Order: sequence, then C-alpha cells, then structure tokens
Amino acid sequence: MLQNRVEVNMTDFAEFEPRFGRNVQYLRTQYFLSQRAMAPLLRISITTLRKIEKSQTCKRADTHLLCRLCEIFSISADAIMCTDLQKM
Repeated sequence: MLQNRVEVNMTDFAEFEPRFGRNVQYLRTQYFLSQRAMAPLLRISITTLRKIEKSQTCKRADTHLLCRLCEIFSISADAIMCTDLQKM
C-alpha cells in the first residue's frame, strides 16, 4: 500500500485531463492490459476507464485513482499528469 500522500487540486485538473487520459491508455497498452483487465485493478468500471481514456470525464480521476496508477505502473504522479509519455 502506498504510504505517500498525493495532493492534487482537482479544480486545476481540466488542464491535464487530455494528457492524463492519453497517458492512462498508453500505460495500459504498454503493459498489454485490456480495459476489462485494468478497470478492476483501478477499482473503477470499464465504462469509467473508457471515459477517462477518451478524456470525457475527470469525475473519477481523484487522488485514489492517481495513487493506484502510480502504484501499478511504478510511475510518479507528475509523469502521469504532466508528461506526454508517448514522447518519452
């Protein structure tokens, strides 16, 4: 379990939302995970995961989800939120 706390101002999340969705999809495909396999790991529905990847919602993109992504993919929150992972 993650011991570090991640603080994200969700009112500013709209700026990062498109990049966040692309990065979630990129990480999922790099680890050869289907949406059906990844959604339970993140403790969200497949529908919510699809919406996140298409940047249609940030409703469930809370700190819990961000922490789970960091834990599963061994990546920093900054990288998921602020970096275009496809260009790394």
